[in-house]
Amino acid sequence: MAAKRGNKWQGRVTYEGRSVRPSFDTKELAEAWEAASRLCISQHLPIPSAHTITTGGVVGGFFPVAAEYVWGEKKNYLNMLGHMRDAIDYFTPQRSVANIDGASIIEWVTKMRAANLAPATINHKVGCLFGILKHAKAMGLISVLPPRPHQKVSNGRLWFLSQVDEDKMLAAFLHLGMELEYHATRFMLSTGCRVGEILHRPRYRPGVTVGVPIEWADISAPYGTGDRVVVDGASRAKVTFWETKDGLWRSIPLPAPAAEALEYSKSQGLSSPFEGLGYTMYYRRFQQVREMLGEQDNPNYVPHILRHTCASRFAQAGLSALRIKEWLGHKNITTTQRYMHLAPTDLFDMVEAPSEPQRPSLRVIAGGSE
Repeated sequence: MAAKRGNKWQGRVTYEGRSVRPSFDTKELAEAWEAASRLCISQHLPIPSAHTITTGGVVGGFFPVAAEYVWGEKKNYLNMLGHMRDAIDYFTPQRSVANIDGASIIEWVTKMRAANLAPATINHKVGCLFGILKHAKAMGLISVLPPRPHQKVSNGRLWFLSQVDEDKMLAAFLHLGMELEYHATRFMLSTGCRVGEILHRPRYRPGVTVGVPIEWADISAPYGTGDRVVVDGASRAKVTFWETKDGLWRSIPLPAPAAEALEYSKSQGLSSPFEGLGYTMYYRRFQQVREMLGEQDNPNYVPHILRHTCASRFAQAGLSALRIKEWLGHKNITTTQRYMHLAPTDLFDMVEAPSEPQRPSLRVIAGGSE
């Protein structure tokens, strides 16, 4: 915590086993340097110099400060840190923020496209960069924003797993000896939950954990320790997801494959349903499965495909968009409607309908018409 030393304010962090204590003219600058330094340490980056904080200076110092300010209290904080790290790696920590121009941003986008990143992912990374640049403009470090490139995102078919694809994926997890990952995958396939809704994400700031996993109390007995619900006189098990992308908690019935996955976790004596399996670890293990199946060049073959698969199968089964939206916790129904082209339809019956509408025949009877 920043401390007053004479007419100066001193920041303090421990970096590489030693105490670093630069002085600043104001408490706000000292605290900004401390926040940026803690963030850099968590990201395995060099801590910013005092000069960087006071002058705005270079990418390596300003970007972490801006990220903390812009996204520090938001749910997408962790994702933005990843995008920020990629931007720092490309533009280099020593580069002046003022020297990031439209041409250099286009070069970055070209490199990401060559690496087969999805258009939506590129847009997220560029969006992160521009969030930081807008903060730089507000602070007077740059006078105008460079042009912002945008990648067209197809609204066409969403890729999902066939039953054969799913069986191959699950078999690969078992072949590689990843039994807990196998059960976590079955849980996500059947519930449609996001990876971050059940697995720990790393802790990046003191006292703040992003992506709290489900606990046994969030799951109804006998699979967990939570209360069961009664539906039409029958007791039913459910699972509740509290930490979601849109901040909207939801409870859904517990599907049989998910219940079997939880039974496995209980048999292993785990203190939480997927104890020991973190967010980052799961992504690494999924990459191993991806390579084993020869899908390493398929940009759609990522963990989020499990959620797409669940939603697509609901649509194929004829569930309404509103019911799927409620199950998956979509904030906007337009997100759900991307799956509805898979739904069965009664419109085919219309091709057999008469081309001219048929007039109802009326028979006049005493006192009126029939």
